[in-house]
Amino acid sequence: MGVATPLGLEKKAREVIRRETQQVASEVESLRRNLQGRTAIIEIAEFPGPIRALSLARMTEELGARPVVVNIHPYTIKERLPSIKFLLETGQNPEVMLTQGLFSLGSFASSWQTESEIEELVTGYEDPIFFGTPMRQPGIPQVNLTKEKGFPQYGYPGVRNVARLVESALANASRPRSRLFREVLYGDL
Repeated sequence: MGVATPLGLEKKAREVIRRETQQVASEVESLRRNLQGRTAIIEIAEFPGPIRALSLARMTEELGARPVVVNIHPYTIKERLPSIKFLLETGQNPEVMLTQGLFSLGSFASSWQTESEIEELVTGYEDPIFFGTPMRQPGIPQVNLTKEKGFPQYGYPGVRNVARLVESALANASRPRSRLFREVLYGDL
């Protein structure tokens, strides 16, 4: 509406919003059903970074989950200000956890340390679901947010994609994870 109003297209925009909202109603219901009462563990350490993590935290909270953002990592002081402003402007206050591995980035050992810390962290939450990269394997339902599987994650196509990914995570949660994959990522365990 922020674009439509100055252009005098409010009526047309309302119709598009109504139609698109109606078309994703079943996906929104699926997300609500699958996230209600869960703890959404969100780790977006790579592109596009902290704003996406905070947006996902807001979405999961709106759908009934308790968001916990892990390792929100603005790489410079300049990037921290927009993240803080975003939280303040949207009224969010998600729990934010930082791992020790975050502070020693740059080696496979630090990545393994973060992996281990996340595995331990998720055990302290009720019915958790992990939003992030498949390179982390915390042993809980895992929503794969990589570029190959889950983009876009915004707008109406994003609702469809995230709903599909959450359903897949829950359906495949009991599948064993590959020890070889973990060894390739982190070395011999």
